[in-house]
Amino acid sequence: MNPEQSDPTRWDEIETIWKQNRYLYMIVGFVFGLLGFPVAKLIIADIEALLSGLVPEFIGIAFTVFLIDALYRRREEERAVRELKERLISEFSLNTNVFAKRAASILWRKGWLQDGSVRGLNLEAANLEGAYLKEGDFTESDLHYANLAKANLRGARMVCTNLRSANLASADLRGADLTQAKVYANTVFDEQTIMPDGSYWSPDIDWNKFGLVFIELT
Repeated sequence: MNPEQSDPTRWDEIETIWKQNRYLYMIVGFVFGLLGFPVAKLIIADIEALLSGLVPEFIGIAFTVFLIDALYRRREEERAVRELKERLISEFSLNTNVFAKRAASILWRKGWLQDGSVRGLNLEAANLEGAYLKEGDFTESDLHYANLAKANLRGARMVCTNLRSANLASADLRGADLTQAKVYANTVFDEQTIMPDGSYWSPDIDWNKFGLVFIELT
């Protein structure tokens, strides 16, 4: 007898078992099919329910994170702007012309000279020679000893400012509001200083014409 024919192969054994128990396997498969379908459906339903619950949660978390990040960035931007303004105003009052003049230019471009940010500021001895100060609001500011020679002060608000010993030689004051500004005998003007009405300063000027308060030194 051929040994290969006397020993059944692995596949022959499986085929024999299948033929002997095929009806049992069909019944078991049918039962698993009946039970497996609702189980699979339940699992799918649970996954859908889980996803339907997670998606809004995820959207809510994402929106919250985005909002917090936006608020943080806005707060940082506001802080940076505030620090820049404070630094520029500090430099604006320096007696070093390069820094003071540069600060004046940036403050003007930012609109901070015009919006009241420098109202009541102590600008004593500030070196603003040739600075662009057009329409700046210097109401009640102290310009004692300030160097404003050749400065552009067109349309500036200089109400109640202290101009004692200030240098306004060749300054352009056209359209400036000098109501109740205090001018002293040692406040410097020259024939190139342009007054609010467009006329040039002269020794016999009528200060009352511009609402200025002239104070004689004793």
